[in-house]
Amino acid sequence: MNSVAVTVDLRCPFSAAIEYVEIYHKERSGADVLPYAHVVRHVQCAASEIRDVTDETRVHEALLLRWTSRLPLLPPIVHGLITVRPNGRTTQMRLEATYVPRFGLFGRVIDALAGRLIVRERLHAFLNDVSRYVENAYELERMLQMHMNKPPG
Repeated sequence: MNSVAVTVDLRCPFSAAIEYVEIYHKERSGADVLPYAHVVRHVQCAASEIRDVTDETRVHEALLLRWTSRLPLLPPIVHGLITVRPNGRTTQMRLEATYVPRFGLFGRVIDALAGRLIVRERLHAFLNDVSRYVENAYELERMLQMHMNKPPG
């Protein structure tokens, strides 16, 4: 089993970040959530909120993802966990994923040569997309709240 981890920093409070990640998934349910943009018609994504026990200082929510292919020649099944942590003035969002290359020894060789880099690049692109959504949604909500609290005049 291979592991890949990618991180991005968000301009969104830690306390709100995972909620926006969940909204991202709900609004882009199914194939649109995939790190496999070139095969979206043939891959399914399932997500569920879980307790994040990887943080020893506090227990909070995380998002568990599973990408599966409907066709045997497409990318491997990937299991991912999205967690968020306070990181100074930003929030760090991390996606840790595991997968087993398909096609036995041949698949492991291909993975060692290029597959792992492709998986990392696709997961990083996915996390960047989630990050842009979270930051935009947070900024929109913040602007709406400021507008609602604006004194008449």
